[in-house]
Amino acid sequence: MDDDYHRQPPSDPATVHARLVAHRRLISRGVPCILWSDDAMKYVHRVPIMSPLQEILVPDELLKTSAAILKEGSYTSIPFTKEHLDLWPPNNNKSYFPDGILLQHWDIPAHDPYIFDPIPRKILLLPQSYYGLDVRSKERFQSLVPPLHASNTDILVPKYHTCLEGLVTFIMNPPVGLEPIHLRGISRHLCDISHLLNYRVDGNDKNGVNYDDDDDDDDDDDDEDEGDGDSKPPVHGELRPEEHVIFSELQTEEARWFLKILWEQGRWAQAKDIKEFYRRKSLASASPTMAPSARMDDSRRYFSSLCLAKKSLSSRSSPMRDFSVPKPCVRPTISASYGQRIITASRLFLRRVM
Repeated sequence: MDDDYHRQPPSDPATVHARLVAHRRLISRGVPCILWSDDAMKYVHRVPIMSPLQEILVPDELLKTSAAILKEGSYTSIPFTKEHLDLWPPNNNKSYFPDGILLQHWDIPAHDPYIFDPIPRKILLLPQSYYGLDVRSKERFQSLVPPLHASNTDILVPKYHTCLEGLVTFIMNPPVGLEPIHLRGISRHLCDISHLLNYRVDGNDKNGVNYDDDDDDDDDDDDEDEGDGDSKPPVHGELRPEEHVIFSELQTEEARWFLKILWEQGRWAQAKDIKEFYRRKSLASASPTMAPSARMDDSRRYFSSLCLAKKSLSSRSSPMRDFSVPKPCVRPTISASYGQRIITASRLFLRRVM
């Protein structure tokens, strides 16, 4: 589990174990899966959030297989509900999870989704590529064991920085594209980033920075004398100590760039910023500077290819030129008229610049 920097107490292991029954079912059938979204934030990173929906990330090629396994139990496929559909044109009534599969427990009524709590009423299966994650990258995940039962050992739990990196990946590379932007999909993931930052940096401290609100509060002047005065929101461009720690933990260039804009400029990166980021990144990767060792390796490969060519040519039956005997170097001669033209051009150039 994470360090105890949150005020939210850790969840009861028995409750978490009961909630993760679908994960264990998938793993028992050979499908690796990742704990994600509200479950990861609440049970691992101690963000006080709860939803009857459970999101599970699986390898892209095993998405339909995962759905078939869960359908063998008490779940059935349903269309996406309004919380996953955009309300604004041109993406209205379109889901921001085009390949996702939404399942619903057939025995849990809609009017009381928590009747069998903590068993989730709905499960959303998503491809891991949406968030740039890979179940084989074990270093990006942690374990729920202990304190959970050993049967939960193989459930992959994203580390704190992995959660942030995955959310940023979705925002910068949404599966439905940046044009036109899917407002509900982007805003939902920005909200998740806000929760993670709020409850780690500030511990839900009323004097801390509110990442959910970019606007100035008109009542700030009336409340400026409240509190002990030791915990004040920093001005934009100044990172708080915990923000420095978070920044040092991030492993992806996209996440560092995205959060740097938030912390230094006090705003979320816009679509135009993201496009410019990738444009510059593309230009930088188009003409990479070759390291000396790489140049040396290329020279060795080139020399080896010459040796192979020589061997191949010498083995032919037709007489070929012997590559081992160098030809004398003959310097090309320059005619008098050509040399005179060079001298004349040089004199004209000198007259113009002097």
